[in-house]
Amino acid sequence: MSGYDRFKLLVAVLILLLVGGLLLVLRKSPAEPPTLSAELQGGKVVFSGTAAPGSKVTIRLDGKTLNAVANEAGRFRVERALAPGTYQAVAEVQGAASPPLSIRVPTPLVLEPPEQMGEAYRIRGSAEPGAEVVLYLDGEKTTTLKAGPDGRFAYLLKPGPGRHELKAAYPGGAAEGARLSLSVPDPAPKLGRYAVQGGTLVVEGEAPPGTPVALLVDGEKTTSATAGEDGRFRFSVELEPGAHQVWVEAKGQASEAVSLTITPPPPPKGKALGRAYVVQKGDTLSALAKRYLGDPRRYPEIRDATNRKAQANPGFDRIENDDRIYPGDRLWIPAP
Repeated sequence: MSGYDRFKLLVAVLILLLVGGLLLVLRKSPAEPPTLSAELQGGKVVFSGTAAPGSKVTIRLDGKTLNAVANEAGRFRVERALAPGTYQAVAEVQGAASPPLSIRVPTPLVLEPPEQMGEAYRIRGSAEPGAEVVLYLDGEKTTTLKAGPDGRFAYLLKPGPGRHELKAAYPGGAAEGARLSLSVPDPAPKLGRYAVQGGTLVVEGEAPPGTPVALLVDGEKTTSATAGEDGRFRFSVELEPGAHQVWVEAKGQASEAVSLTITPPPPPKGKALGRAYVVQKGDTLSALAKRYLGDPRRYPEIRDATNRKAQANPGFDRIENDDRIYPGDRLWIPAP
């Protein structure tokens, strides 16, 4: 073998030794530590991070093990539903570990059925003790509350009429929120001012704008109107003399009833203080007293006035029994 050949052999051996040593060093070098992060999404914890492409990632979670494989971009992702509590997580790749990660899974949010309080509703629920809770009405943020040490929270809400969607959530979407539906009826109409002018009743009140409103007198619908753009309505109706109960209704809601008395007009001066009356079918003394004297309890006045007339004028019929008057009987009704 020539000297040149021996030189080439020596160079080849040296190259092989260098490559083998380099491979040995690379094989013994520890893997790059992975990164690890976690966030709550829809009631689950999503773990994600980076590692060498294609490497197997082991996530150790308080005695539990989760496995993932990094994709070509070096990203991995795995999710797990966890009960409320605090957890420690570490990601490992070939013995290299990420820094420990602390995870807090909050108590699930709960919304209770609202309690109506006049025109408002008390919203109550439970959450993680001391946590902030964001309240949404129809998708719009209404307020931010803080749960007490016992996890309870409450808020007084005054939504308008209609159907509403209520949601409570932790800031940033930490855990799934709680939802419920709330139906608020139209407010009951209100009777405002009213006045009696002779036998005419004038009534004013309020109702939702554009709402049909009916006037009821003694349980009978007498007339109707529509609340204006300002929510105001007005009625004017003729009533017979006597005591009446009046209220209004709109969309199945009724106002409070008011009691009033319509007084018969005084008789014209210079004329007889009373009037003759021929009994009709269905008449009673108390009904006639209510109609002409304004009070059904004044029926004895009609009896006494009729009997006095009958003594002086045979054209009138004497009343012997207050419960028995007959069609065709001629009575005398005194002036009120």
